[in-house]
Amino acid sequence: MIEVVFSSSAYSARKVGLNKQHDFHSAVLVFELALDRGSIAGDMLGEERLGVLKQLGAAAGTPEEETVHRMQYARDCWEFLKKRADQESPVRIWVSHQPHEACGLVWLLSKLDEIDYTGEITMVPLPHWNYEEDGSVERLSGWDKVEEWGSYVCHRQSINKAFRTGCVEKWKTLCEENAPLRLLWNGRLVSAQAEPVV
Repeated sequence: MIEVVFSSSAYSARKVGLNKQHDFHSAVLVFELALDRGSIAGDMLGEERLGVLKQLGAAAGTPEEETVHRMQYARDCWEFLKKRADQESPVRIWVSHQPHEACGLVWLLSKLDEIDYTGEITMVPLPHWNYEEDGSVERLSGWDKVEEWGSYVCHRQSINKAFRTGCVEKWKTLCEENAPLRLLWNGRLVSAQAEPVV
């Protein structure tokens, strides 16, 4: 099993979740590419995207070497995934309601389509709400806040050919539009010139 997440914080949380479940047979890969922001022209693992990440990192005060390391790690993860694709290793993608994860999902499915990956692909969508035993309700926003990952595996969904094709077309459209932002608007992934005022 290959597990995929789209942020280092989700990666850390998933590693803890794996340890709690004693599931040591999964490889956890992270593609922290911030695909909801900046230009998405060219290869998302290439130098042009690295330049975008450097700009975003500089604005956030992130050291450049950290950004370079993040990109190299993403490249290494992709090379690992390509090698395992020959063995048709199942891939499980964890995706929340964050736009960078929605972008990551459609981008990754496009990449897997490029290499004609034929193995099983599932995704685990993060529910909007977590209902506690004491009756309280917690709103969930991202995988980095989740501790008991195993309890969400039951939400997994198989990704069929039609869904994959739709995601490939969506990523193609987003790249053609190449807006400065990508947002989830009423549950749909859309391009935007600026954050909408609500």
